[in-house]
Amino acid sequence: MSPSHDDYVGPKMASSGVAHIEYPDRANMCDIIVQYSEYIEVSRWEGEQRGFVDFPAVASHHAKYLSEHFPSVKVFYLCGADHAIKY
Repeated sequence: MSPSHDDYVGPKMASSGVAHIEYPDRANMCDIIVQYSEYIEVSRWEGEQRGFVDFPAVASHHAKYLSEHFPSVKVFYLCGADHAIKY
């Protein structure tokens, strides 16, 4: 799991008239969600960057990391149709 940067989540939620949960709290909630999983972990790389990193770059970063540590693991970029039409 890769919780998104506040620069992405904040404006998106604000446009809906809803406050967002700050990145550190969202990352901690993700830790709680996956604490008993043997195969899902939380990456803090995306949320701790200086600003928003577009999703294909995030997927590429994680694919590189995983290929170095777990060569048989494949990374899939799953997104909504609103984002998929950009690529």
